[in-house]
Amino acid sequence: MAKLPALTMLEQAGFITPEHSRKLADRCRDDNTAVYTDSQSGVIFLDPEFGGKSAEYYSDKAVPSSAAPRNDMDLLDTARRSQLLQPYIAGKRWLDFGCGPGYQLRRDSAVSSNHLAIELNKANRELLLNDGFRVTKDLNDINEFVPDVISLFHVMEHLTDPLAILTQLNAASASQSTLIVEVPHARDWLICHGPKAFQDFTFWSEHLVLHTRQTLSFVLQQAGWQIQHISAVQRYPVWNHLQWCLQHKPTGVNATSHDASSIALHQAYEHYLAARDQTDTLVAIAKRIPQ
Repeated sequence: MAKLPALTMLEQAGFITPEHSRKLADRCRDDNTAVYTDSQSGVIFLDPEFGGKSAEYYSDKAVPSSAAPRNDMDLLDTARRSQLLQPYIAGKRWLDFGCGPGYQLRRDSAVSSNHLAIELNKANRELLLNDGFRVTKDLNDINEFVPDVISLFHVMEHLTDPLAILTQLNAASASQSTLIVEVPHARDWLICHGPKAFQDFTFWSEHLVLHTRQTLSFVLQQAGWQIQHISAVQRYPVWNHLQWCLQHKPTGVNATSHDASSIALHQAYEHYLAARDQTDTLVAIAKRIPQ
């Protein structure tokens, strides 16, 4: 059934089966690739016939490369990730895999003893290099760097062969190194209960697999990482959900002030969704299994 390594692995483990697979959408937001789910495991995946995006696609893709975050979500994500990261990377060698425009590097690299970023996109990479950050597209550079901490923020879902990449990162990292992986969640409340307009908006040909807790844990463990814990995170606030349900549009994020009452409301809603395993994001912390 599956051709992509990312799907073959899940199929062999029984997370994707022909008898439980059903079509969720006829197309993604950017092309005609169909979207499926396994009704038993809950994992969401693109048409197994789809081959994924090439390295050249990501390298040459036109992106709004800028040192300044684009919007409130970039600011909020960077601040949240910084709070998580800094205790781990303080005085350590930190590898940010798939760093994008480098918002996290700019905020947190000074906390680490040394940093290295992997980034395929040429525009992002050149901007960061010009600003003095250590960035490369060559995975082999990791072997000499020997990271203590590795982060992948919304990267794993893009990888055609995540097991191979995560295994390579494991082999190149220091003993007892820490891996931090953030991915979109297949059980996102809006995917499961929101309007169809949200599915039309969120399914994307670059996102090959949307994981559950179980599949995320499985892939990391297969690559030699020992799960410490998986946290439920809700990136988008309750007022964004309300606007999707009322207007069927991606609004309600930037239009709200982030005062104390708004933050408290967002945190309460996050706890509500987390208790039901329906947040939009999962964050896994794992340790390298000693060889």
